[in-house]
Amino acid sequence: MKPRTLALWLVGCTLLTRPLQAADLDPIFAEAAKYESGMNPGPLRQIERRVRDAAGQPARRAELEAAVARLLPPPATFEARRFACQLLAIIGTDASLPAIAELLKNDETIGIAGLALGAQRSAKAIETLRNALPAARGQARLQLIGALGNHQDALSVENLASLARNGDAATANTAIVALGKIGTVPAREIIATLRQGANPALAGAIAEATLNVAGQLAAAGDPKAAVTPKPQWRGCCQRLRTPAAARTSCATGSPGRLTWRRGAR
Repeated sequence: MKPRTLALWLVGCTLLTRPLQAADLDPIFAEAAKYESGMNPGPLRQIERRVRDAAGQPARRAELEAAVARLLPPPATFEARRFACQLLAIIGTDASLPAIAELLKNDETIGIAGLALGAQRSAKAIETLRNALPAARGQARLQLIGALGNHQDALSVENLASLARNGDAATANTAIVALGKIGTVPAREIIATLRQGANPALAGAIAEATLNVAGQLAAAGDPKAAVTPKPQWRGCCQRLRTPAAARTSCATGSPGRLTWRRGAR
């Protein structure tokens, strides 16, 4: 990165993570920062219009991103912060990630942070989620695990493998489902090992994870397929609304290798 480009990037990050000051924003953003449910949404609608009008104007969108990201820290209201996250799902770039990352540290705001990060597929956005996971607890941890699974983040497999053996059932089940969505060879090996353990508390998550992986292999035309039906998982298959070809029980086989047979019911 060129020195001048690096300097501009550092300045931008400083501005985006700085607490909101009324002097930083024009009156519309200042009013939006005070928004509560039931109040006049006029300022929010005006900001949305500015975002629409900035389509195809990278410089203007960058200015708006900076202004919107400064709605994320207090003293902006929760509703204003949620609105900002919804907009950042549309116009957000890596420049706004430091401000969003602060929301990942709190159970109250991690959900709205997910609104901003859900549509961002950059490596930096996924890294932000991954880095927040070790310190997260409770509902925040469950949401981060789910997000990493949805992003199919292969670099999270090691952490998720540890969480899949966590004493907390909600954490373990969420991590197992996430591993199934990721579906890499290491993830499949972990799922196969857990399947052999036959822990009743994890059976549903293991079934769902195995189905996800089996579906991925079938979609890829894996020629090694052959499935041994598991009648006790049939309810899980129906709940997941899997395609007809996938409505079999989950596979058995050696760790890391799922087997698949089409047409079994």
